[in-house]
Amino acid sequence: QIADDLLDIASEGEVSGKTPGTDLREGVLTLPMLLAQSAQRTEDAELLGLLGRPLPDDAEHARALELMRAHPAMAQAQARADEFASAAVEQLKRLRDIAQDHPTEFAAPARVESVLVALEIVCAATANRSAPTSRSAVHDHSTPASTATPPVSIATSRCSGVAQTRK
Repeated sequence: QIADDLLDIASEGEVSGKTPGTDLREGVLTLPMLLAQSAQRTEDAELLGLLGRPLPDDAEHARALELMRAHPAMAQAQARADEFASAAVEQLKRLRDIAQDHPTEFAAPARVESVLVALEIVCAATANRSAPTSRSAVHDHSTPASTATPPVSIATSRCSGVAQTRK
């Protein structure tokens, strides 16, 4: 969800396929906006006046997007998303270890491994909003997974770290 919230603010419509700032326009507060509100910076007075209410005026909407894109709250929300990605990777590692230590008919290591590889790809795709085309794309750090929205670069390396730590 945080990746989607960041994408909504950071992306250009022609790149993401989404209309930028939909949540801003509708007055929906997302994590980056809540973080901006909680920053209590005097220089945010204009932005705070725009957040949390519908913005049907195109000029106000464009200004709110501009201010949010430049706000440190975007990096803070990115860091929070990275924390969630890391926690998810740790849980995937635990599943792999459990399956190897306690194989059953339904949790045979090979079956679990197939599911975990699929989850790794989903993790990378969600983090980058661009799905790798194969299992090798998850392992290959020389090829960027996405160049569409640099501000929304949630820890793909952390997601793919699961694949690198296999026993």
